[in-house]
Amino acid sequence: MAIPAYVASPGDYTIMSAHDYIKQPQKLMEVYAQHGLQYNNFYNWFRMMNRVLPVKSNTWSGFEKGWVHTYITTTGNVASPGQGNPVTLTIAAGDHQDGKTYANPGDIVGFAGADLVQGRIMYKTTTNSTAHTITIEPIRATDTIPAVTSGTQIGIWSFAAGMGTGSPEGHLTFPVERTFKTQTFKEALSFEGQELIPQLWFTSYAADGRTINGYWSDMYFDTEYRFALKRGNAYMLGKDNTNTGLVVSATEAARWSGSPGSGNPIQTTKGLLTWGAELGSSNEIDVGDFAMTDFEDMGVYYKSQKVASDVIAVFMGYKRHNELNTVLKNYTTYSGVDWTKNQIQRLEGHEAVDAFVATFNFNGCDHAGIKWMFTTLDDLSDPRTFPSAYKMDEWMFAVPIANSKDAKTGEVLKNIAIRYPENYGYSRLNEKGIFGGAGGGFRYTTDVDSKTEWLRSEEGFQMFHANQVYIIHPAY
Repeated sequence: MAIPAYVASPGDYTIMSAHDYIKQPQKLMEVYAQHGLQYNNFYNWFRMMNRVLPVKSNTWSGFEKGWVHTYITTTGNVASPGQGNPVTLTIAAGDHQDGKTYANPGDIVGFAGADLVQGRIMYKTTTNSTAHTITIEPIRATDTIPAVTSGTQIGIWSFAAGMGTGSPEGHLTFPVERTFKTQTFKEALSFEGQELIPQLWFTSYAADGRTINGYWSDMYFDTEYRFALKRGNAYMLGKDNTNTGLVVSATEAARWSGSPGSGNPIQTTKGLLTWGAELGSSNEIDVGDFAMTDFEDMGVYYKSQKVASDVIAVFMGYKRHNELNTVLKNYTTYSGVDWTKNQIQRLEGHEAVDAFVATFNFNGCDHAGIKWMFTTLDDLSDPRTFPSAYKMDEWMFAVPIANSKDAKTGEVLKNIAIRYPENYGYSRLNEKGIFGGAGGGFRYTTDVDSKTEWLRSEEGFQMFHANQVYIIHPAY
C-alpha cells in the first residue's frame, strides 16, 4: 500500500505516528531509547525480519509434513510371552488416522534393552479402526520378547519378505494440521481541546501529495509503545482461549452506547513459548548453572528433530545473556583470543577519545554442529511488565528461523510469523481512528471539547514445527 500504516485516509488524521514516519524498525528502537523507552520488544523483531504478513481470515491453518518414518506406540500392558514365543500388541489410538496405521506385516522391529531383541510383524488386524493389533514373532528362537507397558514406543528397523511373495502395503504417514487464531489489540489516548495547542505542530504530506498540518505528541508515542509491547508479549507468551466463558460481558459492553459486542467470544493467539511447551523440549537451568555442555544437549535434541537449518535464533533475557557471555569467555580463556580492541568512545558533552577496551559481548557461537545466534529481548527485563518474581530475564528460548512447504498445498510457509487479516485493500493491521470535537483536520463526531485517538490491530502468531523450539527457564 502507498499509504503508510496507521493512515487510513490521508489528511483526515492529524496526529503523527512513529510507525508512519520511522520506516526502519531498528531506527525506531533508537527513538524509543531517546524517549526513555529502552525496552526493545518482541513485536519489533518480527518487523525487522519482514515476518508480518497478510492472511484472509481471523482463523487459518497449514500442514506440516509428518515424519517420513516413525515408531509404533502401544496401549495396554502385555506380559512377556516367554522364550521363542510371539506377542500380540495393540497400537495406540493416536497412531491411527482415517482407520490406517504405519506398521505393516514384514516390518522388523526392535525392543529396548542390552540384547536388542528383534521380531518380525507377522499379522496386523484392522477390525477396530482405532485399535489395530500386530503379532510379532521373535527373529531368533532363543530370544524372549520382553514385557511391554502401555505407551511403549517400538522402533521399526528393517523389513524382511519371504521368497515368491507379493508387495507389502504402502507405508502411510500423515501431514499434521496446525491452526492459528488472531487476537484484537486496542489502545487509546484522549486530549482535551486546550491540550492540543501546545503540542509540536508541523506540516507533512500525504501519499497523494496533499498537505497535512499535523502534530507530534510524546503521550501518543508512549501509547504506540505500549501497543507494541502488549502485542510482543502475546506472541511470546500468549495462550489460546479454550474457555467458553471468556466472552464480552454485558457490563463491559455497557460502556458504549448500544452495548456492542455483548456476548461475543474473546479470541487470543497462542505464542511461541506455549507452542514450545506443548510440542518442543525444555530444561530447568538457573542462571549461574549454564555450561557449554548444555549447548551440546540442545544440539543433540535439534539433530533428532529434522531441523533443516544449522542456524538457530536464541532469544533470551538480559541476565541470561550476561551469563552466556561469561560462560563463553571462560571457555575460551586459554585459547589465545585477544579480547581487546580500539574503539571510539564519546561521553555526553565530552570530546570523542580513542579507547582501548576489552569486549566480552558475544552475539553467538558455533558449537555442537549448530550456529547459535543470540538476541536479547530487553522487554523481558522490564520490571513493570515482569516484576522480579517472574524471573523472565533468566529465560531463553531457541528456534530455527526457516521456511517450509505446506504438506498439502506446496505453499512456502515461514515457521514463525505474525499474520493479520487483509482482503481487497482493507487491512486490520494498525488501524487508527479519531472520535471527538477538537483538533481540526477531521469531521467532528461530537460537540465535546476533546479528541480521542484510538489504535486497533488484529493479528495472530503463526508457528510451524514447534517441536523444534527449545526452552530454558529457571527454577521456581
